[in-house]
Amino acid sequence: MTDNQSLAENLGAVRERPWTEDRRNDDGSTTITMKRACNDCGNLLGDVSDEEIIAGIEGGALPDVRTECPRCNTTGERPSPAEAEVTV
Repeated sequence: MTDNQSLAENLGAVRERPWTEDRRNDDGSTTITMKRACNDCGNLLGDVSDEEIIAGIEGGALPDVRTECPRCNTTGERPSPAEAEVTV
């Protein structure tokens, strides 16, 4: 368990994302799962969703995830639309 994962669990993140640990394969390689970070503070929140991967590949805006972040979400309110778009 990482520090970021512990923080999210201890503070009760608004949305619960899966957290897949890195896996060592029989051939010595490692399988990793990309993680999503908070738009504001960079705190790792959990596994990136399929929709977020597709948006990133297509060059689209990623959804704002500050309300999922235990560090940044103090009110539970969504940011304004101008603040919500993050481009890759």
